Amino acid sequence: MVGSACAPDANAAADSNASSADKPSGSIKPLVKDLADVASSLKQAAITIRCQLPWNPEWIMLSAHCFLDNEVIDTITHDFLLLDSADALQERLKGKWRYWDVAGGVLWEHVERISAELRVRLEERKEQAREKRKVSAEKMAAKKVHTALEQAGLANVKRVILLVDAPDKVTIGSSAQLGAQAI
Repeated sequence: MVGSACAPDANAAADSNASSADKPSGSIKPLVKDLADVASSLKQAAITIRCQLPWNPEWIMLSAHCFLDNEVIDTITHDFLLLDSADALQERLKGKWRYWDVAGGVLWEHVERISAELRVRLEERKEQAREKRKVSAEKMAAKKVHTALEQAGLANVKRVILLVDAPDKVTIGSSAQLGAQAI
């Protein structure tokens, strides 16, 4: 039986594989706190957008919270970094937000700005993590050297002076010439 609960169709499996392949890598994945900040920014944007809309008598009692409710904000923030165009946002909000014709373009401008800010924040976090790993690796390398020196009995050595005897005669030339002279 096609489309039964026991046998999911092949297109659904292909769609789920495609969406997981399109997801950003773990190094730039936003944290829950980041998405909460995005939701807060979207709520502020809803207030701004609602104030900018042309006057309509049907919207007299429409608050910013009703204009862009939590369900719509959750829909927008789900896989937020995958929103790369106004069309993608419109497709995501289809059937959930009825104000796209009036305010969709302005909402996209706010989403685009918030997305750019989030990407900058994630890149900064990624760079900080890279620096922490570098410092940690340097500390581990120093610890390995110290352990090796302890095992060799040189842990308390503070200064090393190398004395190199210079040869009496120095010959300049290629190794082939030196080899021929030795014969």
